[in-house]
Amino acid sequence: MQIARYFVPHAGVGRLRRTVSPNVWAVHSQLFSAQVLAPAYLVHIAGSHNMARAVIRLLHETYAPGDSIELSAVRSHLFERFGNRRTVRDSAGALLRTLEHFGVLARAGHLSDYRYASKLPVPLESFPLLVWAWLQTQPAGAETGVIDPAAFAADPLLTPIDAASYADHWDCYIDSLWTLEERDERQVAVLRHTGSAAFLRTLFNLLSSHPKWPAVKKQFPLHPD
Repeated sequence: MQIARYFVPHAGVGRLRRTVSPNVWAVHSQLFSAQVLAPAYLVHIAGSHNMARAVIRLLHETYAPGDSIELSAVRSHLFERFGNRRTVRDSAGALLRTLEHFGVLARAGHLSDYRYASKLPVPLESFPLLVWAWLQTQPAGAETGVIDPAAFAADPLLTPIDAASYADHWDCYIDSLWTLEERDERQVAVLRHTGSAAFLRTLFNLLSSHPKWPAVKKQFPLHPD
């Protein structure tokens, strides 16, 4: 997998193709460590790659932390969905190595065997970016302006992420990113501004309080459409 390309958004085609500015991933990476941003990184990768999403769903449906996972089982799962092709065979191994890199999996005995080691904790600083990454995988994105925190926590795409801190994190960003309201006997997060561009602007507004922000702002033109 050429992971880097998922973090450099583009617009246009051919000679008109250009990088999109501002790049929310590049900006955050200047301000926070890879460990802090890891949950958002992983969800973005999985949401951008069909086979990665299939592997995450397999974890969701079949495994729990502590279980053993064999490469052969993952390959069989992907073969059923994408065909018995070399690219699929190679992707299975690459995807498991990616999950190992993030600390979700760990090697166990044989080279092709893994253990479901743990779920990634979500630092408070990276929670808005995690929500952003998740919104990009939703058909309506941020356009509806409403997020169901229970549905968010239950989404199979977030299987490798530890949801234990979600409730506190939703509370911490009340007013800055959303409000929490009761609708039809369930709690929902209502975005302060609807639409992907508006949500992106609120992310940058949050970053402006970071001590490194003045230096980072000079590197990136922060004028989302």
